[in-house]
Amino acid sequence: MGEAKKKARRHAAILNAESACIYCGGENLATTIDHMPPRVLFRSSQRPKGLEFPSCRACNLGTSAADLVAALFARTFPGIENERDDQEWARLMREVSRMVPGLIEEMYLSERDMNAVRLELSLAENEAVFFAGGPIAWAHMTAFGAKAGFALYHEITGQIVSPQGGVQVRWFTNEEMLSGEAPEILLARNGAYQFTAQGKITSKFEFEYKVAEAEYAPGVMLLAIKSRSAFAHAIFVASDAKALPFLEADLAIFRPGDFQRPIDINVAAPISKKAWVNEIVSEKRGRRIRSRYFN
Repeated sequence: MGEAKKKARRHAAILNAESACIYCGGENLATTIDHMPPRVLFRSSQRPKGLEFPSCRACNLGTSAADLVAALFARTFPGIENERDDQEWARLMREVSRMVPGLIEEMYLSERDMNAVRLELSLAENEAVFFAGGPIAWAHMTAFGAKAGFALYHEITGQIVSPQGGVQVRWFTNEEMLSGEAPEILLARNGAYQFTAQGKITSKFEFEYKVAEAEYAPGVMLLAIKSRSAFAHAIFVASDAKALPFLEADLAIFRPGDFQRPIDINVAAPISKKAWVNEIVSEKRGRRIRSRYFN
């Protein structure tokens, strides 16, 4: 049997096993298969089978921009290592510019700020620093984590997050992981990450996840995901949104069906670009912020 027929049968089996969209609280019919993590996250789209979920078309399309932003961030560290990486980076930049207007401008520094940051961090001229804390990046990376939360909850429990449920997310750059600012669940020493495999193709390094219980929030599933050495997410999932551990004013709640609406970029970004640059230059930390540069 050809690969196309095998794929069609596999997708049909997924839809037969679960006919409802996992992102809508089970209220809409699933007509497509969503990949979480998406193919675009992987080098040359070499994604192993597994972690494929029933989705309605609106939710599937509604997360495509977040998938692209996560794929772009995933390639920031390690950076461009060969011609293939360079071609993929250029393609992603074009797609992100088209689908997420303003993100590239938000990420990049002026030449003056770039030179100042390079000097303080002892970077070479071929290394470029970018800003990861703007509202567009923050909103899309948070939405990507929320999508992972809905999907992995279904993978682990076999259940769909109910219409009364929700997901809260905090994402972390590689700098925060290295500096100890990230929560313990995200660190390698606190439990092993899982990954999918198909022969020699695996999601290890590209996309890994693990699950724990949030001891301070009964009834809440705590998930951790990471991609390469570039970013990680701490994700809280509850069948009753009232059980989520943070106030919505402090950490946004994604509810079933939210992916059918445009991603809200009116979020409270943690720091302005100007303040971030000033912090680096004034503190003269003299160390690399490894999540925020590429070769």
